[in-house]
Amino acid sequence: MSFRTLLAPLRAFARPAAASCTCTPLFASTLPSLRTLPSLRFASTQAEQSLPSQVDLSELAQVETRPPRRKGPPPKPAPNSKWTLPRGLELEGTVIRSGKMAKTCTVSVERKVTDHKTLKVFTRHSKFLVHDPNTELVDGDVVLIRSCRKVSTRKHFEFVSLIKGSDARQSVLTSESTDVAELAQEKAEELAAELEEKPAAKKESVETEAKTA
Repeated sequence: MSFRTLLAPLRAFARPAAASCTCTPLFASTLPSLRTLPSLRFASTQAEQSLPSQVDLSELAQVETRPPRRKGPPPKPAPNSKWTLPRGLELEGTVIRSGKMAKTCTVSVERKVTDHKTLKVFTRHSKFLVHDPNTELVDGDVVLIRSCRKVSTRKHFEFVSLIKGSDARQSVLTSESTDVAELAQEKAEELAAELEEKPAAKKESVETEAKTA
């Protein structure tokens, strides 16, 4: 249907009254409007039929919808750490406390921090609880630790290797080595004495047998 056919009823409504009509202009203008009401309704229905059918919005929403994004605050860092450490990070530190808790020791890690205003370098120390399964670390040991899965609430580091033993550990090792050497010497002397006693006992037994014979 063209645009002119749609405007035809409106033109008929706006057409002035005939000259032969003796009615007033306002009343005369309403007569064509009464005749054109059915044509207006027909034109509106034809225009609605010519429009494309509406798409079902529910089906469109089901096709184009995506799973909602995860809402909520970002994950919180560890309670006693000033920065978030990646898993598997290895640090070198010194044991400052051991033997207070089961399979746990405290390690101090030294790091350098630069002040951007004064360009000075400062030394900062961070303390971490380290998992020591064999309870073999002593105060003063220089160790290599590695971040791992949380063993407890505050303990997320594990002992990897011993870099340098402390003076206390060395004194313990020297004392243990001297004790071992002394024990070995005593055992050697006891064995030598036993070996000397056995031939003497054999000689005495032979002499007694000869006398009796």
